[in-house]
Amino acid sequence: MKKILRSWCIAILQWQAKQVLKKYKPKIIAITGSVGKTSTKDAIYSVLANQLHVRKSEKSFNNDIGIPLTILGLPTGWRDIRIWVQNVVKGFELLLFRTQYPEWLILEVGARTPGGIPNTVTWLKPDIVVITKIGTVPVHIEFFPTLQDLVLEKKSLSDALKPDGILLVNADDPTTSAIMSTGNQKRYTYGISDSADMKIGSPDILYTGDENQIPTGIQAMCIISNEKHMLSVYNTVGAHALDNALAACAVGSLLNIPVEKCVQVFLKHDAPPGRMKLIDGIKDTLLIDDTYNASPIATVSALETLHMIRNKGRKCVVLGDMLELGVQSHVAHENIGKLVYDLGVDFLITVGVRAKTIGESACHSGLSSDRWQHCDTAEKAGDFIDDWIESGDVILLKASQGIRLERAVERLMRNPQDAEKLLARQDSAWKEAQ
Repeated sequence: MKKILRSWCIAILQWQAKQVLKKYKPKIIAITGSVGKTSTKDAIYSVLANQLHVRKSEKSFNNDIGIPLTILGLPTGWRDIRIWVQNVVKGFELLLFRTQYPEWLILEVGARTPGGIPNTVTWLKPDIVVITKIGTVPVHIEFFPTLQDLVLEKKSLSDALKPDGILLVNADDPTTSAIMSTGNQKRYTYGISDSADMKIGSPDILYTGDENQIPTGIQAMCIISNEKHMLSVYNTVGAHALDNALAACAVGSLLNIPVEKCVQVFLKHDAPPGRMKLIDGIKDTLLIDDTYNASPIATVSALETLHMIRNKGRKCVVLGDMLELGVQSHVAHENIGKLVYDLGVDFLITVGVRAKTIGESACHSGLSSDRWQHCDTAEKAGDFIDDWIESGDVILLKASQGIRLERAVERLMRNPQDAEKLLARQDSAWKEAQ
């Protein structure tokens, strides 16, 4: 009975969201892709929030219920039917009574299964669409017959652009850059590629000024609207952090916000949890928490970033299963193992059945077997690392959501009391899940 009531509530909320858009007529920025959607959404919000009345999707509200909840400004009810009923009542209040409503909505639009985006865009018509990297083996690919089918799913969002809309596409990923609207909308690209309209230079890791040289962020020169500015992002590392910030600055510039103001936002912008987040670890170590999710293209980027970092200790990686890759799963994990060896990682810990292939591949490539440890769970990985890490070590942790590798991060944090603020999946519903 509860499931039926919840389904009814969701159907009503979806109808309410459509009516709210008709009533208040906000402008819409919609973001899709397979890498960095949430981070890009948050970065765009940071750029626009000081200039416009704007609302963003909370966390990763990017599906057929998350998008309506964002439009209505309501929380998820998880398994609590009372909250779903309350949401329905509040949705009707929004329709019946005039209230102050955002000028802009920043919506994350995901494509977990075929038909999700095409169904959404029957009633959601964006003013701006941003498409991040997809890659050749993107997350959720196992639910689509081919890569082209997934690309067409993403492309349906750009096809839904209003006639005077703007399309912004990542230029560095051939899979993504192939997606271009066929209409008369304005089209722009962003990235490190020379062909990009909004460009960013080679990234440099930022360090503290003391002799320990601890990483604090990443920076690069960007060129937007023929203006050059240094773009710096703190408390996170990785080229994708600059990608997200560049996309946000590009959107701000296209909305006539001075580029200088857009860039300055990132001096204080806080990256979302679980996305290459820098966290102080026990025993004077540094954790790079990239545990929110994992795909091959994102894992390669994370490993390359670790390789760039200068530190006095060892470079260690904890890699869990990359899920939902379908028939390409084995080869994808194998390729990551080869890269682990090629980049000279000092120690590898793998977590999960699929990730074991990463370790086997790394050892087959030349990694000594005594520098690889396999663990069944995130908790066991955290316990194992605690036994042998030393001052100055940098530990990168990355896996798909189902591995729950944030639990290992919590075990290794210098200040575990900050877990709720710094780590992914700290809601009660996630904490209770096995």
